[in-house]
Amino acid sequence: MTLTDPLTSLGNRRMLEKDLAVYEGQVARYGMRSCLALIDIDDFKKFNERYGREAGDKAIVAIAERLANRSRLGDSVYRVGDDEFICVLPEQSLETGALAVNRMRRNIEELAIPHEDSSSGFLTVSAGLALLDAEHLRPVNELLKDAEAALTRARKQSL
Repeated sequence: MTLTDPLTSLGNRRMLEKDLAVYEGQVARYGMRSCLALIDIDDFKKFNERYGREAGDKAIVAIAERLANRSRLGDSVYRVGDDEFICVLPEQSLETGALAVNRMRRNIEELAIPHEDSSSGFLTVSAGLALLDAEHLRPVNELLKDAEAALTRARKQSL
């Protein structure tokens, strides 16, 4: 089975699950921590409807490249859904993870991909963070649910 996304060449959900098991082991054994950021392209369905699937694929590739090329050495970026990415930020707290995600968000906005159905006029992203540390050690699926819940809260706050 493949571990990479064919469109972006990033790791896919299978690779993420495999890698998260390693991070979970590092947290349990060495007390390391990792911040997980779930990044979702805002109004991507509307983007595809207006500009077409080919433009959507080009936007996804551009965003994936920006996330991968502007991440710190040691960070990992995965494409886990049509318009969803996960960044694993080793040795980051929620606070420093939020700073990293804001930097990623600005980097994506600098691409200035036009999106007439967006209030900004460009493609934007929203993100939710979850922390994997020794005090909050839990199964990976719960960690992902925490990131999804944080993403939902972030979207509600931006409305």
